[in-house]
Amino acid sequence: MFADAVGWPLGWAIMAPDTVLQAFLLHLTDSPFVLSLLRGIYGFGVWLPLLWAPNLVRRFRRRGRYVTFVGMIERLPMLAVAVAAPLLARGRPEALLAFFFAAWAVRSISEGANLSAYSALLDEAIPHNYRGKLWGLAAGISAVLAVPAGVWVTRTLAAHSFPDGYAIVFLVGFAVLVLSLVPLAWVREKRSDRPPAVLAGTGLRSLRLLRTDVQLRRFTGVVVACAAADAALPFFAVHAIRTLGAPESWAGLFAGVQAAAASVGATTFGLLTDKIGNRRPLMLALALALGAPIAALLARGPTHMYVAFALLGLASSAIVLCRYNMLLDMPPPGNVPQYTAVFYTVVQPVFALAPVLGSVVVRTWGTAAVFAPAIVATVLAMAMLSRVDEPRARPGVRHTVASPADGRRRAGAEGC
Repeated sequence: MFADAVGWPLGWAIMAPDTVLQAFLLHLTDSPFVLSLLRGIYGFGVWLPLLWAPNLVRRFRRRGRYVTFVGMIERLPMLAVAVAAPLLARGRPEALLAFFFAAWAVRSISEGANLSAYSALLDEAIPHNYRGKLWGLAAGISAVLAVPAGVWVTRTLAAHSFPDGYAIVFLVGFAVLVLSLVPLAWVREKRSDRPPAVLAGTGLRSLRLLRTDVQLRRFTGVVVACAAADAALPFFAVHAIRTLGAPESWAGLFAGVQAAAASVGATTFGLLTDKIGNRRPLMLALALALGAPIAALLARGPTHMYVAFALLGLASSAIVLCRYNMLLDMPPPGNVPQYTAVFYTVVQPVFALAPVLGSVVVRTWGTAAVFAPAIVATVLAMAMLSRVDEPRARPGVRHTVASPADGRRRAGAEGC
């Protein structure tokens, strides 16, 4: 799981949805609405399979193999885009734009189908007081590699005309994602002694968890507010390039700065959460998140945006780490797939719609205006988080990890 924790963010740092992919799309469209679809399609794509994914996960005793197979489907669309870009960009840019978003939809739906299984695999394999170290150290290594990778992306985009430079970048990002995925097939996991899931219904009926678990409901509200702040995310790079005049090749540098700051945030907050839980670090991360849209709003030149991207990376990595670990701490044993499915079913539509609504703000008042609602949403999230308890302090929260001896005993009993 450590290999994937390093390789997944590194692969996406190379292709950077908020910088490199936005710069790629700027060659194909000037529409703020179309640019916002990058996150909109991703949010809805992840959301579509979520409520039914836990039922599918229950049918697989070896979740690692399921995660690896679906993860490969998730990665292949970027290979397809890398191949299609040189063939379509010069003669049929509209066709390339449509093909890209179709591939992006496949990638997003596959991630949604994989999310519950991956969360269950992580819950079984890594005890709660080691998850922060796992993500923190992995993010640190990933970011050390992402900084020179960002420089390489910048030089590649500057040295090759569109779309050849992007095709090379997509191929390398795809290769990194595939190499990091394969080890998940061999993660040690429970198979014969999994605790039964708490009965919560299937499909839409599982949403009753929001009524019965007050803390899950409050925490979900916090993340909904965080998702609303994502209205500004697609427009940081657009603001730097189109409004402040940054060269297009700086997209790689912005991605590198964001990744380097993300490593500091993930490493620091990862070690912190193992010791004191996730609620207080999440509150601190949200306080830091206020800085990114404020810095972008106050920027008067393209170099000033480095501050915004550094704060964006620092805060976003810490927020993702804390809220994901906090979510995994909430369910009773064996119920991680159901809780994650219900949680993401509520928050993903907001993640999807927020950038689209942000595009309306940009089209009406300009890119700088979109940072104001992000500030308001972050302040609201902080206020709501003050009413959420630390899950590790709740009675009945317990976490186990399979030992090598357990694995040998299961292998003997099952005749594997």
